[in-house]
Amino acid sequence: RKHEIKGSKNLRRPVSLLQHNLNLISCLLEVGVLGRLPIGLSHYPTAPMFGVVYVFFMWSMTHRLASDGSPQFVYFFFDTTLGKRWVVSVMLSLLSILLMFYFVFALVDDVVMFWGGSWPVNLALVGAFASIFCRFRD
Repeated sequence: RKHEIKGSKNLRRPVSLLQHNLNLISCLLEVGVLGRLPIGLSHYPTAPMFGVVYVFFMWSMTHRLASDGSPQFVYFFFDTTLGKRWVVSVMLSLLSILLMFYFVFALVDDVVMFWGGSWPVNLALVGAFASIFCRFRD
């Protein structure tokens, strides 16, 4: 790897990969097998409301993260010092991505219910998604 990015070196360590994979699998198991809450398209306004609350929470923490009280943003794209245009474009992008994933999740839920909604079907889908999103050879 001649052109290796040094900033992601720690993300390729076995402990980080194991944490990523176990977190992903536990989330998928909670959503797909244990929780089994129906996701309806009519409930789509709840996703942006949670997103807005999260953004305001992150912004409220900006002066509490650094010991000297200077602004510290958890994510660079939440940085309000970059101007109004940046903030508005980022928030609209995040809202679009959030809604896209909500609609995909609702579609997957409808497919699961079409196939019967039993725990073996849910477990098979969890396995399929885990095999797509888990990282093993980084």
